[in-house]
Amino acid sequence: MIVEPMRIPEIKLIHMKRHSDARGFFGETFSRRELRDAGIVHEDMVIEETKLWPGWQTFPDRMPQRYWDRRKAEWELADLVLVNSEWSRQATIKQGVRADKIVVVPLAIDLSHESLPPPIEAAGRLQVLWLGNVLISKGIQYLVEAARLLQDREIDFLLAGPVGIDGIVVRDFPANIKILGRVTRDQLSSVYRRAHVFVLPTISDGFAVTQLEAMAHGLPVVITPNCGRVVTDGKDGLVVPVRDGKALAGALARLDSDRDLVREMSVNALATIRNYDLPSNARLICDITRRERSRLGF
Repeated sequence: MIVEPMRIPEIKLIHMKRHSDARGFFGETFSRRELRDAGIVHEDMVIEETKLWPGWQTFPDRMPQRYWDRRKAEWELADLVLVNSEWSRQATIKQGVRADKIVVVPLAIDLSHESLPPPIEAAGRLQVLWLGNVLISKGIQYLVEAARLLQDREIDFLLAGPVGIDGIVVRDFPANIKILGRVTRDQLSSVYRRAHVFVLPTISDGFAVTQLEAMAHGLPVVITPNCGRVVTDGKDGLVVPVRDGKALAGALARLDSDRDLVREMSVNALATIRNYDLPSNARLICDITRRERSRLGF
């Protein structure tokens, strides 16, 4: 993640954005690191989690202090700091940014190219999809805990994405976990269509755009609160406590036992996602710009 200066006339704005082997506005090349808008709060949590689960993943490096010094300096210069979730907002406040400087602008996805599918009909074994990097920061350890607790149920766990967990640990995963491996962008829709439910028990994520993609495919989302707040608990998915494999297992068991609820949540997910398309996001940014210009006296 880097902090990028953006320009809105007469307002000094800092937009916190994730980068991975990317080239910034100034042509600067950034090394590959997995950071989120939650910044050093995210980094501390991942290091703590790595200690709790020894042998699962290589111990992460810390960002150099000059990186955090640069961010602090930019925050101090900015009139506004944009973050993409309430989770990131709270983490940014913990890092010393005044609350009145921070504006939450959630992410969005392009819905213009495909029509939304019909609601999910969850017949047969419940197919629970994980899509993204298989890492401790995403909470894979708690999904494995949940899968072990649910081995007597007709549930399959589909892991799609590059695996960053030690091979010895992976070989001990329960049999109800199916590893699909890395998927390409053109394969995403077919992977989503295999599932009935999407799961992301993340420890810390700036937003987690995969929850939007899942909803656009009609999937109820089971997620923690440590990311973008898209899911309304009990309506279009379930929100479970962070670092709680038993609670995650309970949520998935509930959906397995009540397929009518899965369909109802699917209907609601398809309605929710319409609030996160690009035109809606553009209108939100324009509204925020007008409001903040007025508040700041520009």
